[in-house]
Amino acid sequence: MKIEFDNENPEWTASMFKEAKTAAELFPHLIPAKTKIDLSISCDADYHAALCTVDELMDAELNTPEGDALDIWVTLIEVYEAKHFPIAAPNSIAAIKFRMEQQDLGLNDLTIYFGTIEKVKAFFDGKLQLTLEIIRKLHRDLHIPLEVLIAE
Repeated sequence: MKIEFDNENPEWTASMFKEAKTAAELFPHLIPAKTKIDLSISCDADYHAALCTVDELMDAELNTPEGDALDIWVTLIEVYEAKHFPIAAPNSIAAIKFRMEQQDLGLNDLTIYFGTIEKVKAFFDGKLQLTLEIIRKLHRDLHIPLEVLIAE
């Protein structure tokens, strides 16, 4: 399989790594065609070996073979982690609590969104659902992603 690579606008995607059979297919500008490198992280042992490799390469300079290798290994690890260790989006209560902690806000500070302290407390107790108006205000003012606020 041949992978086309645009040097002016490279896009690193998981599918590129899954489809490539050799390193030369994936990185034609970095690796000679006859070089054989296994680009797969297919099990826990490979994953831990890749982490050790990244640890060894961590001080590599940019634009050097070692720096390029570091970029490759980090990207492979990110693809493996996304597949094997997905991180679920927080629910709306957790997201709002996190933003409150970041901005040093208290329950009383949320009354401008909910109307009363009783409604704020009812929301955090799971007794009150967010309305469309509250969602819009929280997203606009606290920059909480809409996807998180509307998720159940």
